[in-house]
Amino acid sequence: MLLESDCQQCLGKRQHFCLEKSCNRVGPFCYRCEGSDHVLHRVNDLRMVFVDRKIVKCTHAQARHYLQELIDILAGQKKRCDEAIR
Repeated sequence: MLLESDCQQCLGKRQHFCLEKSCNRVGPFCYRCEGSDHVLHRVNDLRMVFVDRKIVKCTHAQARHYLQELIDILAGQKKRCDEAIR
């Protein structure tokens, strides 16, 4: 498994891992570009491995920011699904 940090499509980070058995050889992927391949899969962000929740606290502003990112990602995936159905 190759740890490649930059996405070739959007230049974002390839920092998510899929925990599903069918994806165990996929390696890290860019959630923005490849997240639709893992819809309803158990996915972890690589950064979570290094976070000690007792030390690093998530502020309300950070939580709102992360939730907005998630909403944007889900809206994009919904749009792709709608386009695929048409």
